[in-house]
Amino acid sequence: MNTYDFSGVPAKVVRSISEEVLALIEKALVYSLGEYLPCDLLTHVENGKMQLWEAADGHDLKGCVVTELINFDRKSVCQIVTVAGEEFSKWKYGYKLIEQWAFANGCEEVRFYGRPGWERVMKDAGYCKAYTVFSKELRFNDENLH
Repeated sequence: MNTYDFSGVPAKVVRSISEEVLALIEKALVYSLGEYLPCDLLTHVENGKMQLWEAADGHDLKGCVVTELINFDRKSVCQIVTVAGEEFSKWKYGYKLIEQWAFANGCEEVRFYGRPGWERVMKDAGYCKAYTVFSKELRFNDENLH
């Protein structure tokens, strides 16, 4: 099976590929809970708060991943914020590069939140379901006043 190239994108060149990246991320964020817009993530990448990784077939962008290093009181974690693209099987090996980079940056763990299908996809890579996230959107209404 052919694989796509996978690498980190230097923050200083993010703007030069931003249109393609924004389009991919927008498709992925449809499944999020509204924490970010695509432009928010690119701003965080440009500012060094997050990191952008790309999967490409030559000059053709096939996918991207956005990560964030989080320092908790007891451990550091590389959190995958979003994964977007097509033909993931051809660039799935990229998680190994992210893991190596995270370890080199002091992280003890890589984690991500995803839809249930990710559990099956990433099981053979050593990822397991750690817990389930419950969410309730709060809206102002008369019921909240009592």
